Amino acid sequence: MLENYNREYDSAFAATDAMVENVRAEPINKTRPHIVDYPLLKDAIDYRFPIMITYGQQDIYGESKRHVKNRFPKATFVEIENAGHIAWRHNKEKFNNTLSEFYRIQ
Repeated sequence: MLENYNREYDSAFAATDAMVENVRAEPINKTRPHIVDYPLLKDAIDYRFPIMITYGQQDIYGESKRHVKNRFPKATFVEIENAGHIAWRHNKEKFNNTLSEFYRIQ
C-alpha cells in the first residue's frame, strides 16, 4: 500500500519491514465492517474553533470528501497540489506552509 501511495511521487520509495512491523491485519479486518455499519454523524455542529481539512490533489478519498464537507461546513478545505494520500510527504513544502498559515506559525 505504501509503495502504491508513493509510486507517482517518489519512484525510489521502497517499503521496508520496519515500516510495517507493528501493522496487523486482524485488528484492521475486525474494525472495517463496524465502520461501514456505523450510523452517519448527525447534522453539523457549530464548532467554536477553526477547523482545516486537507486532501492531496490526487487523494484516494473521492466522493467521501462531500460527507466531510457536509459535516464541517465552516471548515477551511485545502487541496495540496502535486500530492496524493500522503500529502505531507508528497508536497512537504506546500503542506507545511498550509499548516503554518492556518496556525499562524512564524
